[in-house]
Amino acid sequence: MSKIKAWVTEVHKAHEPKLADGPDMVHQIWEDGEITCQKSGELLWQRGLHQLRPALSNIKADAKDMPEQYNEHGYAFVTDDNANDLREMLEDIIK
Repeated sequence: MSKIKAWVTEVHKAHEPKLADGPDMVHQIWEDGEITCQKSGELLWQRGLHQLRPALSNIKADAKDMPEQYNEHGYAFVTDDNANDLREMLEDIIK
């Protein structure tokens, strides 16, 4: 299994769709390592995304392999801690 496929497997394990149902904010990790947060619950996708960490320019998983898709991108709903851990895993792959 390639390192990027192993990373996607970890993303699937961390994916928690119910986080998007809550009344607060939800974090997302995208196929290129970008981390965002946005309003959850009834306001999900009704407000702008807040970028917490930018995309990595030299690595990207296939968006279709991610747990969720939005337009041509893939992402997962994750906790803040999991978002940062997954980002670090992806950064380690490109070192």
